[in-house]
Amino acid sequence: MKTTIDLFTYSCVGCGKCIRVCPKDVLKLIDNGKIRFINVAHAEACNGCKNCEEVCRRHAIRIINECA
Repeated sequence: MKTTIDLFTYSCVGCGKCIRVCPKDVLKLIDNGKIRFINVAHAEACNGCKNCEEVCRRHAIRIINECA
């Protein structure tokens, strides 16, 4: 199964909820002092569970699982 992670940084408020629910440490928080947002750190580790997508109230992340 191939998993694609789509991040919509314009919607992300950097709350970090998605990071806390990810069992594989796929995401990381970027904080440059002015803005905070989520970035993909380890895409290859994503198991496609969609925990991050389900917890994001801003719909800033989408997980797409495709059969290979």
